[in-house]
Amino acid sequence: IAVRRHRRNEWSRAFADARTEVRWAAQTLVPSLALEPSAARMIEEWQPASVRVMAAEEKLARLETTAPDPSRAARVRALRDAVVAARNRVNELVALPNPVDARAGLSSVAASLDTAVTEASSGEPPGPPRRGSHA
Repeated sequence: IAVRRHRRNEWSRAFADARTEVRWAAQTLVPSLALEPSAARMIEEWQPASVRVMAAEEKLARLETTAPDPSRAARVRALRDAVVAARNRVNELVALPNPVDARAGLSSVAASLDTAVTEASSGEPPGPPRRGSHA
């Protein structure tokens, strides 16, 4: 029982970390792209940041395969699918020649990701405290 609880706690910690990465993309990265004055600057900011987004996708894919139950696996899959869709949409938007055309779409992407994180978090504890952290 203790081993299962430890694995479940480790999984919950990893899922909380992944949700934090997606929340960063929704609340910081994507809105910052919309503030860029040119399409070229949007692309310059997006290209290195997209690597971090893809890492979150990969982490979510691994978490889905190790989820402690089907309900959590479904929440992870839904979040991963939202991240993939958002990354693909941002790729399209930053490729537009006029940044004004991209801004509304970026706002929509940010809102969709934020909603996906909230839905993935429903019923999920925030995760046990990290080792060495002080609550």
